[in-house]
Amino acid sequence: MVAPSIIVQQRISKLAKSFWSGTDFISNNALVCLALNPERYV
Repeated sequence: MVAPSIIVQQRISKLAKSFWSGTDFISNNALVCLALNPERYV
């Protein structure tokens, strides 16, 4: 039986890879900026 922590680490690493890849990074970065500074983009 696989330890749950290993499964969680694998899921996190997959999320991290998808986050850092190409246009996903740009869109996520824009969402973060929008969330942090909403008044700047309104």
